[in-house]
Amino acid sequence: MNFRTDERPMLPVIAAAWLVAIYGSTILVWFVTILLLADPVLLVPGLIYLYWIIFGPGRSACAKATWKPRMRGWGVWRSLARYFPAKLIKTAELDPQHSYIFALHPHGILTCNSWMNFSSEATGFSKLFPGIEMHTGTISWNFITPVVREFCLMHGMCDVSRKTMVELLSTPGRALMVAIGGASEALLAAPGAHLVPVISFGENDLFDPIAVEKHSFTWYTQQLTKSMLGFCVPPFVGRGVLGYPYGLLPKPRPIVTVVGKPLPIAQWQGDLHSLEGTQLADKYHAQYVIALKELYEQHKDLYASDRVRSLKLVA
Repeated sequence: MNFRTDERPMLPVIAAAWLVAIYGSTILVWFVTILLLADPVLLVPGLIYLYWIIFGPGRSACAKATWKPRMRGWGVWRSLARYFPAKLIKTAELDPQHSYIFALHPHGILTCNSWMNFSSEATGFSKLFPGIEMHTGTISWNFITPVVREFCLMHGMCDVSRKTMVELLSTPGRALMVAIGGASEALLAAPGAHLVPVISFGENDLFDPIAVEKHSFTWYTQQLTKSMLGFCVPPFVGRGVLGYPYGLLPKPRPIVTVVGKPLPIAQWQGDLHSLEGTQLADKYHAQYVIALKELYEQHKDLYASDRVRSLKLVA
């Protein structure tokens, strides 16, 4: 990948700004919001806005996909993709007459490849899959946080609640990306949505995780964070902004994300937790695991020739 001479020094700065905006903004935004609500002039309009996005019509914005994803095509995301660099590979055509669930593996520490490949046009998703409207699933907390909500909506993102998934995927030509998905998600969300296996080579090489002992202070902090926010980020080490060997930035390692052939899943309206539903979910899950393994075997030597471990699926 060739870099422009004036761009290379800025790439770590762009990566740092992205990291803060995506993963560090929620707490900061709520802190600023509380400060602003302390102003009598802003209190009433602020409370009206919060009610509108948390309990009012604004709550359904991501399910209805009424916002134009105007920020997906920003050039800064292409620069971010060049930082790694990142690349998206298509192995099969997607018919716009169907809806799709993209099941992304592995999740990694921060799922960096998700942003470049599916939350933005950094790697040219719309050109590779014309007629497919991509939406990236994220936690519901982001959609009740001021400013963060609008930022997500302008990238076509949505929460991964069942209600949102059902409504979103009821329209042909739409796709929803979920990190680490399976047949159960497809059956829950699907009005007949097809399941697409996706493997990202290099995602697990971006950070070095730090082992945490069970029942330690850090472990309890993680559990508390997960119970409050619905997620927690494990301790990790990356690289520094100014070239230092240690920091919080992802390492500039190549990421190649391969989109596999869709697995058709028939529409089913029964109870997923019944015996019949469980058997059907197990059937599709087995088919999906086979497709995922085949996708890995077909591309591992090309995009992970220096791997030290093989694919391992954990239930």
